[in-house]
Amino acid sequence: MDLDLPFLPFLPRRRPAAADPTLPLARNATLALRLPRGARIAVGAGRVWLTERGDLDDHFIDAGGQHVVQRAGPVVLQGESALPARIRVTRAEPGPRHDAVAHSPAPKFKKREGSGSAGPEPNTPSGERRR
Repeated sequence: MDLDLPFLPFLPRRRPAAADPTLPLARNATLALRLPRGARIAVGAGRVWLTERGDLDDHFIDAGGQHVVQRAGPVVLQGESALPARIRVTRAEPGPRHDAVAHSPAPKFKKREGSGSAGPEPNTPSGERRR
């Protein structure tokens, strides 16, 4: 059976409501995450205890604070405040490629009037001339 459906103009799609990108962490609740080096953990509310593999220090992060993961691997978080803590984890932004070389522009020297010289030589203390 063939049905002829009338053409309906394109209707814009509704965007789904944005989900809350933060994670709740109740008092004494723990959360273990495997994170890459450079990931950022931000605490929006409450207080969180944090430890990561290879770091002998424990870190307490209060609301408004953040911690950058120093080593890839497991990170353990625990809620430390009476009200649930809210945490947000963002991945590290990709850095420059390893084969990229940073170059700085060559220094420019102005010619001194009347002396005929081009000014101090680069990489010499106080403009001493190389011999």
